[in-house]
Amino acid sequence: MQPKSTALLIVLLAAACSDGSDNNASGPVSPPLPPTEPPQSTSFSQFTRDVFNSDANSEPRAVNGVDFAQDAENDTFSDLLR
Repeated sequence: MQPKSTALLIVLLAAACSDGSDNNASGPVSPPLPPTEPPQSTSFSQFTRDVFNSDANSEPRAVNGVDFAQDAENDTFSDLLR
């Protein structure tokens, strides 16, 4: 590559990667969200059985923030599928 081509390429890349402002953040950065509580831990097989045994018109169970223990085996739910 010739020197003029290289310089032009550098200028184009710098212009394309810039937002056009000189606003530089300085100082400590705080997280946008407050810290959350640790996830609730529960048995996956027990949770599934509770949901399966609940009324068809009951409220949906919340799963956000739940840490499931993967304790189900291949045949754990075979009695529910009969």
